[in-house]
Parts: sequence; structure tokens; C-alpha cells
Amino acid sequence: MKKVFFFLAVAGTTFVTSCNSDDDNGTTTPVAPVATSIVLTSDVETVEVGGAFTFTVTDDLAADVTSTSTFLVNNVAIESNVFTSTEAGTFTVKAQNGTLESAPVTVTVTAPAIVEADNSIVVDGVNYVTDKSILYYLGTEGNINYWAVNAYNQVGTGAAATYPNDVFIYITSAQVSTTTLELPTITTYTKGVETAVNNIFDVELILNSEDYALFTDVNTVNFNLTAITATSTVQNWSFNYASTLNDGTVISGDFEGDFGFSDETATGKLAVGKNAKIVKTTKAEALAKGKSIVGKK
Repeated sequence: MKKVFFFLAVAGTTFVTSCNSDDDNGTTTPVAPVATSIVLTSDVETVEVGGAFTFTVTDDLAADVTSTSTFLVNNVAIESNVFTSTEAGTFTVKAQNGTLESAPVTVTVTAPAIVEADNSIVVDGVNYVTDKSILYYLGTEGNINYWAVNAYNQVGTGAAATYPNDVFIYITSAQVSTTTLELPTITTYTKGVETAVNNIFDVELILNSEDYALFTDVNTVNFNLTAITATSTVQNWSFNYASTLNDGTVISGDFEGDFGFSDETATGKLAVGKNAKIVKTTKAEALAKGKSIVGKK
């Protein structure tokens, strides 16, 4: 009887030990969570043409998966998570990461604000002040008067004055009278034959005290004189102009207000609209005189 009891006791101990051993060694490998969705965001919703959107992608496990995602703008893949458009419009953006695709995000690109000239020159959307003006008389050849229209900005006074922004447009106009100097005609002047009236025969543009464009840089140019009055009490005018350079740069400008008058011939100062001897010259001389006035006020 004692032998039977001893056997049962030993067997029971072995069973308990065996069970404890199974509990200690029987581990279960945890399963890593798997993302089931992704979310696309943009740092901004709207930019002007030339501005950039930067996109970020996160999954539903709060992991940033931007670097492993593909981005599509209007269903066309782009190279990175940065998108820049050269045209205005509304664009639909999606992100893909493996088999997951985000909900679409809409971004908007707006056209840049148009900078209007106001007694200024506008070059590539930048405004340069030209709030003063002078009309230079350069002389007459046959029945053609030569003029330099000058809109400029003056900083300082007297001998210390500087003129950082200067536009010179050299034009021709008709001279019919043999005794009275006739002012430029109210009309549109264009680049053309130098010996004909109502033409532009030279241009010079100075911005921030540096030469910006010369006549050889100009592809198209027009000058529109809209009003001019010169009496003993009033001397003012208004005009606008536009030019496209050979490199595609667009220039525009306007002026409205009083103007100074300067006779650049050898006869001394002429009073605008008053009887005066018409000084005979040549276009080459007129142009040379015009060049000599650059920087002089």
C-alpha cells in the first residue's frame, strides 16, 4: 500500500512540474499593427504663381510616411512632395503609399497681383517711381521735330541731386509752321522709320542708377501722348508707354502732371508755344544732343 501511494505522489509531482514547464516556455509571438489608411495634408491652401506647396503624409498609426509615398497632381505623378505651378488654377492632389490612397486635397494657385503704373515704371511687376518730367527740344530737320520725353525720379536737391530712375523716349513730330515751334502731336508713337513723323527713334531706361535697357534691347515699344498743354500759366501733359524687350521682359509706365521744358539746341532757351526760330539739325545731331542730356535736369 505504501508503494502505491509513493508511486502516485511521484507521478503527481512529475505532472505538476511538466505543466509548469509548458506554461513557462509556451510564448506567443505578437503581431505588429498594420496601417489601414493614410492622410494627406498641405502646408498651405493657396499660393501665387511660382509659389510652392509642401505635402505631408501620415498613416492611422501616427507614422510619417511622406518619404515612401507617391504624389499625384490631377492624376499625374510628381517627383517629390513639393509642387510648384507656373499657371493659375485649382489642382487636385492625392498620395499613394503601397496599396493605400489618401482622400484628395484641393489647392489653388492664383495669378500674381497686377501692379499698375502711377507716375512710375513697372518692370516685371516691380514699381519704380518717376514722378517728375521734362520735354527736351532737340532740333528740327525739314518738317520733323526731334524730342526727348523724360520721366524721372529725383533724390536730393541741387548739385547733390541724383536720378535713380530715368526713362528717355525719343520721338519725332510734325513741324508745319516756319515761325512757331509746334508741340508733339497727341497720338501714339511707335518704333519705325526714323525719318518719318510720330516715330520713336531711341529709348533709354535707367533703374536704380544703372542702365537697364537701350534701344538695341527693345523688340516693341509704343508711346501714347494723351494730353499736352503749354500756356503762360499751365504746362502739363499725360502719357503712357509700353515695351517688350528682346528677352521677353515687359515694361510699362505712365506720367500725368507738370513738365519742364529744355531747348537743347545752340540757340538758348525757347518758350514753349511762343514764336521762335526753328533750329535746323539732323537726326544724328538730335540723337547726340539727346544722349548729352542723360543725367542732366
